[in-house]
Amino acid sequence: MIRRFYSFFHREKEVKRQLAHMAFGFAYVLAHFLGLMPLWLAWGLVAAVLFTSLVLKESDRFVDRFLHLFQRKQEIMNLPLGGMIYYFLGAALTITLFDPIPAMAGILILAIADSIGTLYGKFLGMVKIPWNKEKHMEGPMLGGFFSALVCMIFVPIFPAILGAYFGAFIDTLDWGIDDNLLIPVFTAGLIQFLM
Repeated sequence: MIRRFYSFFHREKEVKRQLAHMAFGFAYVLAHFLGLMPLWLAWGLVAAVLFTSLVLKESDRFVDRFLHLFQRKQEIMNLPLGGMIYYFLGAALTITLFDPIPAMAGILILAIADSIGTLYGKFLGMVKIPWNKEKHMEGPMLGGFFSALVCMIFVPIFPAILGAYFGAFIDTLDWGIDDNLLIPVFTAGLIQFLM
């Protein structure tokens, strides 16, 4: 049983990507909550990851094995660490533009709705989304549900539910802009407006 789980985890890159995605979100929100993520550090992380991406683009072997664990091959060729760049950029914009509570909720919605929605939809989804045939309807529904539950700890019920499902809906759209940038900014803005 353990051997099969390890084999599945090792083989499925998307599982590793989404678990890292969720862990980054929780760590970022915790750091922000504890006052360990001032704006200068948030923007410094964006700059550091962007610089690292540029170095990686010029190097064939630098942390190559690490990148292949979490990033798709085409993404490595186009923009190494692209997801991380957009993640940190979206989080930095969110904590810059919005009050702490809506900002933390927006980042958590990204971490939870996107990750759970992607994993559930990929492995257990059955009903395709009409406007995005690569995704399944069950993923955003479940991702929105769990992110709303977590957000209700510190956000009133109505804004938490609306923000979570709005973020899950944004994840189903293909606007050509990375959802790591869009989801936290739009959901935090909606939650702040509703609070």
